[in-house]
Amino acid sequence: MRLLAFVILTLTDGTVSAQAPVTPTLPTSSICDLDARIALVSPKVVAWRRDLYAHPESSIAEERIAGVVAAHLTALELEVRTNVGGTLSVIGVLRGGQPGPTVALRADVDALPVTELTGKRAHGAQPWRSIDPIVIGEPIVTAHQPIAIRNVDLTTDPAVLTVGAYEAGVRENIIPDSAVSVGTYRTFNETARATMASELRAIAAQCAAAGGATATVSVNLGYVTTANAASWFGRSSSMLRNTLGGTQVLESVPSMPTGTKALSALAVDALPPSVPALRPVK
Repeated sequence: MRLLAFVILTLTDGTVSAQAPVTPTLPTSSICDLDARIALVSPKVVAWRRDLYAHPESSIAEERIAGVVAAHLTALELEVRTNVGGTLSVIGVLRGGQPGPTVALRADVDALPVTELTGKRAHGAQPWRSIDPIVIGEPIVTAHQPIAIRNVDLTTDPAVLTVGAYEAGVRENIIPDSAVSVGTYRTFNETARATMASELRAIAAQCAAAGGATATVSVNLGYVTTANAASWFGRSSSMLRNTLGGTQVLESVPSMPTGTKALSALAVDALPPSVPALRPVK
């Protein structure tokens, strides 16, 4: 959830004179005093922000935060109005003793239902400020290629693995916070398919961790292998030969496009291994 930012509006009540505005110059002592006052309230501001983020409330449901705001404004001895306009809005009024402009400070406190990625970009000229998912992801793609020939007995169980897309970044001078590769692997039995899925996840996790990133592998198993029953195949092929002639009937070899397939998507995020990846993979 994410809280909306504060917005400052300046309003006038029509009593301001038409003379040109004068910008006052603060003496150095006042600036130093202001810095000191800011330093004093900074811990409170940090605590308030953390509290708001720990207790997010969506629009038209900000009961808790409305109560917190009202209580604080009341403690400041302001004129406090609640449930303004039939909503959970809170207004604090500080009345001055002189005529002039009226300043309105408005804040939205409703949270947005979005996933905040922390994930860590940097300028291309400062690579030390980021974790580069492109550099980390490329070796993962390369390391995935031997999975079929190193983990599946190809003499009995043919298998292939192909990466068809690799996407990352939006500009030439920005190191992105994530990279995504998409591919497919094909086998002729469920054992080989499960083995390849396991190896995909293990290799991705190890390579990403070595580079300080997090890898998420999503596997869509798709449909199972198309395999003809031996008894029906024998009867059908015999009938076709008798009807069409032996030279008109051909037996095809197993075909990978009709084998047991799986679509895999790998997302490499610039997150430390201890933080779960939040990037959705489709």
